[in-house]
Amino acid sequence: RDEQDASQANFVREIQWRIGRNLLAYQSIEHRLKIVLPYLHPKGSAESLDAWRELRESLKSKTLGPVMKHLSQSVKLSGDPAEITAMENEFARIVADRNELAHDLLKHSSMSLASKDGGQKMCEHLDRNFEFALSFDAFVVNIGQHFLDDAHESLKQSRGTTH
Repeated sequence: RDEQDASQANFVREIQWRIGRNLLAYQSIEHRLKIVLPYLHPKGSAESLDAWRELRESLKSKTLGPVMKHLSQSVKLSGDPAEITAMENEFARIVADRNELAHDLLKHSSMSLASKDGGQKMCEHLDRNFEFALSFDAFVVNIGQHFLDDAHESLKQSRGTTH
């Protein structure tokens, strides 16, 4: 019995570790977007320095959902409508996955900490969501890198240098 209790406790800790890992991934996405969005959003960099500062300050207090709405507004300006729709679906999935983790994870009847099978399903679900969050985080990093590359190139051109 003690060995079974210890095994169950270890399994629960494994699930808790995954929950924490996923939560940190969503926080990373939110944090990175708050840094990048003032440069991308039309109400930020395109209008004026004051508008940029205002957007940057307003984003500091926003959670992932409103931050994603700003990202959606940023990508609606250009691009293929089908690609924009696909991106918006990914934005919505990130928010839904994070909200589920924070508010609804234990509401799924098939994912229960009371059984090994339910716990295994929860682990698999958390792992899938984490992989998606990681790929989305890489997308956000890529956006930031492209912005930095463009800014660097513009600076070189304004100085008349090419290296």
